[in-house]
Amino acid sequence: NRIINNIIKPEMNEYERVLAVHDYLIKNSTYDKLNANKNTIPPEGHEAYGVLVKGIGVCDSYSKAMKLLLGKAGVNCLIVEGSKAGNTMQSIEDVNHAWNIVRIDGEYYHVDVTWNDVNEDKEGIDMVYHHFNLNDTEMQETHTWDRSKYPRCTSTKYNYYIYNKLTASSHEETLAILESAIASKNEKLLVKIENYKRSTYNIKELIRKAAAKSRITRN
Repeated sequence: NRIINNIIKPEMNEYERVLAVHDYLIKNSTYDKLNANKNTIPPEGHEAYGVLVKGIGVCDSYSKAMKLLLGKAGVNCLIVEGSKAGNTMQSIEDVNHAWNIVRIDGEYYHVDVTWNDVNEDKEGIDMVYHHFNLNDTEMQETHTWDRSKYPRCTSTKYNYYIYNKLTASSHEETLAILESAIASKNEKLLVKIENYKRSTYNIKELIRKAAAKSRITRN
């Protein structure tokens, strides 16, 4: 209740409530990689108590804490039991995994707080949202689950990057987002580039172009 009173405001919509709980858990929790690798996870590491009280746990703890807090925040939230697809996240349990499905404005979305917390892209960044409000099509690229047991997730409206207009499908769109961020003096920026390939996108060069254009505009 103390956590909810601190992070949830009456005027928040459902998307904002899910975001607030997601961010709180990541800022105040650590994935118990050491015990996970040794298969010595203590019982509380599998319960909401782990991340909420001790600040450490594994995916069970993250997903149960998410469900508990969102329930108190008035948002429908389920726990999904499944596994990872492929080898994209070596630091997470090899087979069994748990995450959440949330309902926002009547539509369902996948949220994996654990993977957003331990994501290798997070280095130097406070928060990533790669697995925040994904539909089934996006989620199946990295996760597997028995779809007959859970609601279908088909919408993209409240995907973090789409909702915040941080998606790009070309060099020109990426450049425009970078220019806007520089003009707003943002210190950090997350952008989702559709069909991104290192071989075709020179991000450093795009940043240089955006900065140069920003200087010309100011002058």
